[in-house]
Amino acid sequence: MIPDRKQRRLKEFCIEGNLQEYSNILEQIFNEIEFIGCRISARYDTEASNHNYETDGCRIQISLKKRYNNPLEVIWTILHEFGHHHSGKAKTSRLSRDQKLIRENEAWEIAQEIINKYPELSINIDDFIRFKNECLQTYIDSY
Repeated sequence: MIPDRKQRRLKEFCIEGNLQEYSNILEQIFNEIEFIGCRISARYDTEASNHNYETDGCRIQISLKKRYNNPLEVIWTILHEFGHHHSGKAKTSRLSRDQKLIRENEAWEIAQEIINKYPELSINIDDFIRFKNECLQTYIDSY
């Protein structure tokens, strides 16, 4: 039997992100993302991941080109981008530095709330907080 698109995407993330041991959690997260009408896909053209509003809905694109320090950072990134979805579309495309930091931090806070629903992930909360702080620091350093 040929796997459907959802199964192929899950397999792609598990293989490319080295997330085989988290496949069940990843599938649940993908289902949660899709349930609210958002799509998720991998990208290999850049090391940046993002959440975009498109004409036919929204899409979370996760870079599998980026080399993460550990596989959980892929999940942390997925949840961060999902956090952007929950925080809503920015009212303007031109955000100040402080507005960007506020939006980024809000997305990380939402990601942490989602992690708390998954005991298998919440035991790694220290790693999540480390990764979150590293990512937030890149916004601070870029100014």
